[in-house]
Amino acid sequence: MNIRLEQPKDYREVEDLTREAFWNVYRPGCTEHYVLNQYRTNPDFIPELDFVMEEGDVEHQSPKKIIGHVMFSKAEIMLNDGTVFPSWTFGPISIHPDYKRKGYGLKLLKYAIEKAKEMGIGLLQMEGNIEFYRHAGFDLASKMKIHYHAEPKDTEVPYFLAQELIPGYWGNREGTYCPPKGYFVADENPEAFEAYEATFPTKEKAFQVGQLPQFCQSCGMPLTRIEDCGTNADGSVCFDYCQYCYKDGQFLQECTMDEMMKLRPFNISDAPTILSWCKDKHAFRLWSADRYKEFPAQPEEMMEQYEGENMYPLTAVANDEIVGHILLRFPSEDKSVIRFGFVIVDDSKRGKGYGKQMLRLAIDYAQQELGAQKITLGVFCDNLSAVECYKSVGFRITGEDSYPIDGEEWKGFEMELIE
Repeated sequence: MNIRLEQPKDYREVEDLTREAFWNVYRPGCTEHYVLNQYRTNPDFIPELDFVMEEGDVEHQSPKKIIGHVMFSKAEIMLNDGTVFPSWTFGPISIHPDYKRKGYGLKLLKYAIEKAKEMGIGLLQMEGNIEFYRHAGFDLASKMKIHYHAEPKDTEVPYFLAQELIPGYWGNREGTYCPPKGYFVADENPEAFEAYEATFPTKEKAFQVGQLPQFCQSCGMPLTRIEDCGTNADGSVCFDYCQYCYKDGQFLQECTMDEMMKLRPFNISDAPTILSWCKDKHAFRLWSADRYKEFPAQPEEMMEQYEGENMYPLTAVANDEIVGHILLRFPSEDKSVIRFGFVIVDDSKRGKGYGKQMLRLAIDYAQQELGAQKITLGVFCDNLSAVECYKSVGFRITGEDSYPIDGEEWKGFEMELIE
């Protein structure tokens, strides 16, 4: 085996290797090969740490085949005092499926890490399986007080790892890591990615055990099987959107949602319909927390929740039918901050794009009509579909808290709109 720097003549072979290595591993299909394709011209890319592993006898010039690859990138950690601390990450790291579980990946990574040390790189962090990466010196980043941007600070994130290459480089600091923007290029440019993907031989996408949770990119509905997914114009499965949002290459909801959904002021006649969407006490508490004493609540109690000049309760209407409800309020005297609450969608219409569009309209209203510069909300941690729906319109987790609900402690995420 030989490890050397990648050369331009290797690019397509390495991208094909990366595609083979990641296909259906973390999601149906993969995007890592496109990330690599685009990253080579990214200013964060480190060409001195862009390595391939070859099979073949270099000395006797036998035919060589690239079986592994790894690339490194500059990164940043935002310290608690607001300053930026330089750091680094790596990936994708790829080993051809025929050579996996034979020690080649670890050999390639250890080689690359030694080269990184020689360059003076002091700290690495990345997302991966601790059972593999611990053999290369990695441990949970939370032990070093490095937090992951998408998780609460007090959470021990099992897949977020770090390693100090220069002793004392990190010291006793504390901060939050967000992967470099270049890693999200496929999400930001889906049409460009699809055009690039079309240059490769067709491969079948599939759901497999061990993949990351998948959600509809329109409404946040969980996608766990082929039957949940929409269809492309040619009848093939679309793994990005659910069957309720996307069919035969067209959006069923969002293509007309702007026209069909409106927000208007809430009135007491809306209350019976809205309250009827909470079918049991658990659903009621997920929606209202401890704001109501008893389940079910009465319309008059709902009106009482909205008393005060800083309250803006709104009802979402589509084709003259009530389909959702949301409260916008100023939580303090600071009129630049709006907080969303009491967010709910007709239970018969969930997973069809209504919630996402209602949130978009509410964000527009908060920013354009109320002058909001910051929008926050709270959601219980086990309300996964709601969390994903909020993420789909730009909210990110910024903290975690706990609340006493009916004699139990419920954990909740604090989220903020980050556009």
